Amino acid sequence: MIQRLGVYMSFERGQETPVGTLARSGRRLFFEYDPAFLAAGPEISPFRLARGPGLHENREWEVGSLPGVFDDSLPDGWGLLLMDREFHRRGIDLASVSPLDRLAFLGDRAMGALTYRPGEEPPADRSPFSLARLAAHAEEVYEGEAVDVLPQLIRAGGSPGGARPKILVGMSGERLISGESALPRGYDPWMVAAHEAAHAVSSSLVGLAVRDTDPEPFVGWLRSRDFLRTSAGVTRIPIGTTWTGSGS
Repeated sequence: MIQRLGVYMSFERGQETPVGTLARSGRRLFFEYDPAFLAAGPEISPFRLARGPGLHENREWEVGSLPGVFDDSLPDGWGLLLMDREFHRRGIDLASVSPLDRLAFLGDRAMGALTYRPGEEPPADRSPFSLARLAAHAEEVYEGEAVDVLPQLIRAGGSPGGARPKILVGMSGERLISGESALPRGYDPWMVAAHEAAHAVSSSLVGLAVRDTDPEPFVGWLRSRDFLRTSAGVTRIPIGTTWTGSGS
């Protein structure tokens, strides 16, 4: 079980700024800003975690035991489902899994500008896979028909937010690989999401242009371009609630 976790801000590949350290003591979680970040870094949570020296303890548990700015790094229902399945496969009691364990599981694959260390390295295998097979498997997992989760789905689908299945992929013609991190040259980044084609159709019917989307042949799935991931790396942006104060 993770006791301490470094928090970093990473907007571009290879450019990381230490933000501070998360630590747990029993059921209590603390955060301390890095001195250099206090001197020059931006406010990451101006209302709930205002910059200042010393230990900050989250005492507002309405969004969980983590301060909202870090809780925003965790996926929603779909990603947490995959994460729980993977912990179960490893023989880990879910009752013993802390929020720091979950952030460490994501490491630098979290959506948003924050990354966490020590984090887990994703599987090295990025061999091409069948999107149709992975989409069908995702539906089976979502509906509770499949217990074991394919490693490709853990990697490609474990970080996006949302309650329903989403998969981050890289596409080069008909070839697809997992797309949660920097892509090889020649691959374009896309997010493929279940049950969202209807939203794109509804938007177009009321005159809203939905750019860079393409319905997949799987009923209800929609492919949309992921503007954060390229062959040059991952362009990270802060999660919106971090700056508005909602949940943070």
